[in-house]
Amino acid sequence: SAGRMGAGFIAGLHSRGGAVAPPPPLSLRAVLRDDNYPGPDSMARRAEVFTVIQTPDGGLEAGITLPEATAGNGVPPGWGAVVCHPWSRLGGQMGDPVVGGVSRVLAAAGFTVCRFNFRGVGASGGSPTFSGDGEKRDVASACEFLLGGAQVGGQTLCEIHSILLIGYSYGSVITGAAVDEIPSVRGVCAISYPYSYCWALVAWKSSGYWNAFKNSQKPKLLVFGDEDNFSSRRVLEGAAGELAA
Repeated sequence: SAGRMGAGFIAGLHSRGGAVAPPPPLSLRAVLRDDNYPGPDSMARRAEVFTVIQTPDGGLEAGITLPEATAGNGVPPGWGAVVCHPWSRLGGQMGDPVVGGVSRVLAAAGFTVCRFNFRGVGASGGSPTFSGDGEKRDVASACEFLLGGAQVGGQTLCEIHSILLIGYSYGSVITGAAVDEIPSVRGVCAISYPYSYCWALVAWKSSGYWNAFKNSQKPKLLVFGDEDNFSSRRVLEGAAGELAA
């Protein structure tokens, strides 16, 4: 696959404002590079705890993976990641191999990771929304869960003050639209953004959702394959060029 960043892409993620001291710079590309992939033996040893995130619209089925001891990986304490899956109407769910693989890489790098099923998917309550508005609320609920120091598997989550959003396909549309709506989110990674077909996924709100992503001043990383099934490389490279610094 190929990664493309817009002009002025900010390689470092930083805590901004508030009482939290800014953590050291964190490179998205360094976290997601191939040699961080933990391998099957390490995956088997890393326990993912399944839980339910309570929301006003019904519980969200979620898996939480705690970070490993990661001296030298460059991820400061207090970072969480929320990983979002493809469109459920085409079979997308939190068990997607890309979602699972990215979640394990992030946990190995030192993040507390939450992947979850959007509303109406799997054991999650509620119903999918055609506009994506409900799914944006789901992302906010997942972030609040990490920030709230919840009990998971008999352990209290470590204090989280900064969150990275990662979305795959439809999940990238939702996370990109939500990035500036959640103050604790410090950056977003969009994997296989369905640029050419976004209009069909969020009930004609595609322009507004793309604009929210591209105009955000938070760090952004756009990752796509050379032979994407939904958008050509030429189209996606053009879209990457629109990203704000």
